[in-house]
Amino acid sequence: MNLAELTVDAFAPLVGSTFVLRAADGEIQAELVGATPSPHPVPEGIRAPFTLTWIGPPEPRLQQGIHAVEHPRLAEPIELFLVPVGPPTDAPEYEAQLA
Repeated sequence: MNLAELTVDAFAPLVGSTFVLRAADGEIQAELVGATPSPHPVPEGIRAPFTLTWIGPPEPRLQQGIHAVEHPRLAEPIELFLVPVGPPTDAPEYEAQLA
């Protein structure tokens, strides 16, 4: 699937399901907890920006960077820039912003 073709509507039905987030040094299973469209209007013909949020296990923690994101309902893994957000907790959050 082409990253430029992805929209929030492709991910909204997957909220609550488990994804595999892969990095060069390992992988985790994380639950998609949010697929949020941008509140700002965009011109017609331009994909509306959106944010994806996952909650992962306490360990291992992923570092900020490009990670392969996999889900059975996606045709193929997609590479997204993931950022750990918030203070360290027992349930770290990871966020990807797609513009």
